[in-house]
Amino acid sequence: MNLPEAPPQTPGRDMQSIEELWQWCKKEEARLAAEPLFDGCRCSLSKYSDDARIRFEGDEDLARQHPELAEAIRKAPFEALILDGVALAVAEGRVLSKDHLAALPTGEPGFPALFVASDCLFLDQDLSLRPLGERREILKAAVHDIDSPLIRLTPQREFSSRKELEIVSRWALSRSGSEGLMVKDLLKPRQKGSSEDWATLKASSVRKETLPRLSIPVIGQQNNKVVFIASSPNEIEAARGVPLAGEGRRFFRKAYLEPAGLQEDETAFLYLVPRVLKRAPKAEEVTAWRPWLMMQLQNLSPQTVVALGKQAGEALGELADLAMPHPHAVLKHGDSGEVFRKAQLLGKALTAQGLNNCGCKRGFVGKEEIRCPIFKADVERRLVYSVIAEPDTVDAQGDIMTAETIEEMAHNYMLNSRKFDERHDWRAVDAVPVESWIQREATILLGEAIKACSWVMGVKVFADRIWAKVKSGEYRSFSIGGRGLRVPRIRFA
Repeated sequence: MNLPEAPPQTPGRDMQSIEELWQWCKKEEARLAAEPLFDGCRCSLSKYSDDARIRFEGDEDLARQHPELAEAIRKAPFEALILDGVALAVAEGRVLSKDHLAALPTGEPGFPALFVASDCLFLDQDLSLRPLGERREILKAAVHDIDSPLIRLTPQREFSSRKELEIVSRWALSRSGSEGLMVKDLLKPRQKGSSEDWATLKASSVRKETLPRLSIPVIGQQNNKVVFIASSPNEIEAARGVPLAGEGRRFFRKAYLEPAGLQEDETAFLYLVPRVLKRAPKAEEVTAWRPWLMMQLQNLSPQTVVALGKQAGEALGELADLAMPHPHAVLKHGDSGEVFRKAQLLGKALTAQGLNNCGCKRGFVGKEEIRCPIFKADVERRLVYSVIAEPDTVDAQGDIMTAETIEEMAHNYMLNSRKFDERHDWRAVDAVPVESWIQREATILLGEAIKACSWVMGVKVFADRIWAKVKSGEYRSFSIGGRGLRVPRIRFA
């Protein structure tokens, strides 16, 4: 049996804005899905019996250059298989630019490759005429059965509205190694060459058009006693620029603030989604705005967090100290005394915790921190290395982090921050992470014993002033600032 030719399918549309992309999406009988546009080389992996091949664009067989991928596809538990996708260059858990896949002029191989599969064209029979959505389900099962860390399924999310398109575009851009967004019609069969059923949007357009657009400004100042968080504002609140406008505001002062002993200027107000929706926010919208919400909490540094309404309470979880009914819901449906009881509990808790008069600065970024000693400084290249966090180790505050927490923290830092400051002053300094990885097995690195599942980082320091302090020994460690509220907790009934 001969496998069919499978030249790469490429997007036929390169869009310049989300609006242009959405106009393309608004076609009849389309089922749309978005994927990250990875910075890699389009290629296909194929096998027939024990013969494995890797074909890049230009029909070049690079199985010898990437034997790790060839071996992974050769071990697939199928007689005949063709997968289409993108090869990514990886090093120590980081995605590099696609240029690193090429062999060096000296003949040495490039960096190891990771294959992200987006389509299954052949699995013991030709699948190319089936709809992409059906092929996607076959692909999921195939990747699961292959069970190789070098062959993975491309992440994908379906959408059906312009708002959802904005959300998935931010999601796609947040993926490691992503250059933007690719949209596909899941109802279409496979095509050769350029396809009008695929469209792309580059990262610059995503960033430009998905900046937060608030329907209502953030209300409150830094270090307020309490921040109230509701789900989303209504049209009246947005028009007046204040939360709980009109009768809702007066009721809020009388029933919520006064029994708790709070003045209005001692509180702040936020929303899970600060946009007028005319409905409850969807889970994906809450997730998309979560980084914005956490940034506002960090800037406001409140002493207590109160969720207003059931949805806010469920979304905030342990982040909220107390959940109370939303004032608009109470005005509409009435109150059995729950508001007054919880407002009194809030007032008693503030007094019991000493937050009203102790003068200490408790907040989302407090003095609690984790110090990570520098174990190697490369003077010539201005590099410093440190174990940023290791699992199941008690820190200076008596806390521990699990391996799962450390890995999530490491990934979030590389995706969303990559910044350093001095002594937690939140002013960025000229230094960048050039290496970051989870050490999967215990080892000795640069003379230092590293525990399994530790987060290790190498940082290049460009600022002369900072580097002078590293060389002099004044700066001997990294310090991770926390986003926690370290106060005696009073659990509300």
